[in-house]
Amino acid sequence: MRWALVLACALASCGDDHAGPDGGSGGADAPPADGPGSDARPDDAPSGGDAAGDASTSEGGPPRAIFCETQWPLETTTAAGQPTEMLYVRTRVAGVTPARGLDPALQVEVGFGPAAEPPTSAAWSWQAASYNGLCAGCPGDQDEFMGTLTPPAPGEMLWAGRVRYAGSAPTYCDRADGGRAGSADGFSADTAPRLHVAPPGGLRAVSLNMRCLVDNWDARLPIVADGIAAVDPDFVGLQEVCQGQGRDNLTELAAALGSRTGRSYQTLRAITHLSWNNQYMEGIAVVTPHTIAENQVVALPPGLFPRKLILARIVSPQGPVVFATTHLDNLSARAAEAQTVATALTAFTAPTEATLLAGDFNETPSGGPVHTTLESAGLIDLWPALRPGEPGYSFASSGPTARIDYLWLLPNSAGFAPADIALILSQPLGGVYGSDHLGLRGQVSR
Repeated sequence: MRWALVLACALASCGDDHAGPDGGSGGADAPPADGPGSDARPDDAPSGGDAAGDASTSEGGPPRAIFCETQWPLETTTAAGQPTEMLYVRTRVAGVTPARGLDPALQVEVGFGPAAEPPTSAAWSWQAASYNGLCAGCPGDQDEFMGTLTPPAPGEMLWAGRVRYAGSAPTYCDRADGGRAGSADGFSADTAPRLHVAPPGGLRAVSLNMRCLVDNWDARLPIVADGIAAVDPDFVGLQEVCQGQGRDNLTELAAALGSRTGRSYQTLRAITHLSWNNQYMEGIAVVTPHTIAENQVVALPPGLFPRKLILARIVSPQGPVVFATTHLDNLSARAAEAQTVATALTAFTAPTEATLLAGDFNETPSGGPVHTTLESAGLIDLWPALRPGEPGYSFASSGPTARIDYLWLLPNSAGFAPADIALILSQPLGGVYGSDHLGLRGQVSR
C-alpha cells in the first residue's frame, strides 16, 4: 500500500507514474506480475464462482465471456474511516476489451467484506471503479479499472472486483498471480487479496539519549520516567542505555514506566561498547507495550566506537509497524553508517509496513551525509515536516544549540503521515535535567 494521502490522488491523475514492472498498475515496488497478463488462463476463459460469466450484448446478441482479476495490491492496510490506496482490477470481455476508451456498458466495481462471507452477500460493500486508460502494460485484450474503498470499522477483510457487461449477472474476481486463475476458477477467500483495517488514530514514539548511568541517575530516573509516561508512547527508542556497577537503566526505566502507566513493557537491547572509563556496557534499546513479532540487530561500519541498529516488527493497534533505533558515530563514520541503516530498513520492512526510526545521529540537518542518505531512501524527518522554520535544538539540554536527535518516518504504503512532534524533558527539576539531551515525542497518523 502506498501513502494513502498522496498516492491515491497521484495514481488517479498521473497515469504511468504508477507503472509496475510491466508498465501497468502496482506501483514502483510491485512484485513481478507472473499471473496478471500471463498464460495462467486461456484467452476466452469463462468466469466461475458466483456468476455465470456471460453477458448479453447491448444489442441482444449472443452472450460474451467475462474474465477479471484483482491486479494490485495483493495485501494492503488502512485505518477505519480512511480510504485505501488505489485498488486495480483488470477485465477481459470477449469482443469488447480493450475498449480504447470507456465502454458505458462495462461496469467494474471494487468491494470489501469478511472472509467468512461470499462477495454476493450483503456483508460486502461495493464502490464503482474508474477506467484507467493509461495502463500501458495491460495485456492486449484487457482493460484496467481502479478505485478506493473506505471501510467504516476495523477488522480483517478481503477485497475483490466485480464486473458486469450490458446488464449481465456479475462476475467476481480474485487474484491471478503466481498461477492463480482470477475469475476463471471462481472466487475463493483463499486466493483473494487481503485488506487489514486498523482502528482509527495515531501512533506515538519517543527518542531519548539516556546519558548512561552518570550524572546522578537516581535523581534523573523519575524525571525521565515521568516525561515518557506523560506521552504514553507506543514505541521508545533509547541511546546510551547502560548496565554496570550493579545498575541497569533500561530495566529500571521499564519498571518505572510500568508503575506510572499500568502497562507491561517489552524491551530489546543491543550492547555496542564499553564506556565511561570501561565502567558500563553501553548500547541502544527499544521499549514498547506491544508485542514484538520479530527483531534484528545490524552492526554498522565502525567509527570511534562500534555502533548498531535495532529493528523491531511490532504489532501495534494500527497493525504491524517497524520501529528502529540507532546511535551514529560522533566523528567520521556517519556517511557509511547512514547508508547501512537505509539499506537495512529497506530489507527488513515490507512494502505495506511503515517504519519509524529514532535516534541520536550526531549530525545537524544542514546538508550532511545522514540527511542526504536517509531522505534519498524515502524517510521523512518529522521535525521540518511539522515545524518548518523552528530549530528543534535537542543538545545540550541546559542550553540547546544543535539538532542531532531525530524521528524519521518511512511511510511505504501503510498510509501514515507526520502528525505531531515536540521536545520533551526540556525543564529541569530541582536543577536536574533528565539527560544531557532533550527527548523527542512524535506522532504519525493515517
